Amino acid sequence: MNTQTNINAIVAEVNALVKAGEDAKAEERLIASIAEHTEAEPNDPVGQSVLLNELGGFYRSRGAFEKGEKAYLKAAALLKESMTANYATTLNNLAGLYRLSGQYQKAAGTFDTAISAYENCEGDAAPDILASVYNNKGLVYLDMRKIAQARAMFLEAKARLIKGGDFPFALGTTISNLGFAAVIEEKFSEAAALFREAKALFERAGDRDMVQNCEEFLSKLERCL
Repeated sequence: MNTQTNINAIVAEVNALVKAGEDAKAEERLIASIAEHTEAEPNDPVGQSVLLNELGGFYRSRGAFEKGEKAYLKAAALLKESMTANYATTLNNLAGLYRLSGQYQKAAGTFDTAISAYENCEGDAAPDILASVYNNKGLVYLDMRKIAQARAMFLEAKARLIKGGDFPFALGTTISNLGFAAVIEEKFSEAAALFREAKALFERAGDRDMVQNCEEFLSKLERCL
């Protein structure tokens, strides 16, 4: 079994434990797997970082933000010199943790560092990946009720997606975010138009759940028009 296959098997095992409600066992397995992989593959920082990101995500989703931050920071330290997409993704994950824990300034700064890392990593980052980071930073500004800054991030994401190719789901997400910004400003007609546009994009992407979400938002907006 090669290294990547082994890591995939560990992640699948942990996911199965989580699905079965065995969170304690899932945590133990992740911690043990990191130690085992580090000992067996000391020259594989990418593999180690993948498992550390899994551990960070495990803690983040459970509100254990300090533990999650430590895992993400350790993963980032392993990859900092490589300037790969894995490093940028780790920073994006860390920034998401800061947002969820209400550390908005720290989140915005870390998203900026993630954007810079994606733009400077070996090989071009996919437009939808970069757009997701701009969207994430925009959501931080929405949380802070800095609507103009949020809209600027969403529009940057939109421009990159349109220029980069055909990304109906990512573009639908971006348009939805613009719709949320309009709702906060009580520009309900503008918001409704944006959610209708997003709905059409999600229909093209074949994502029924997101189509339904848009329909629910539109139904609520109709009461405000």
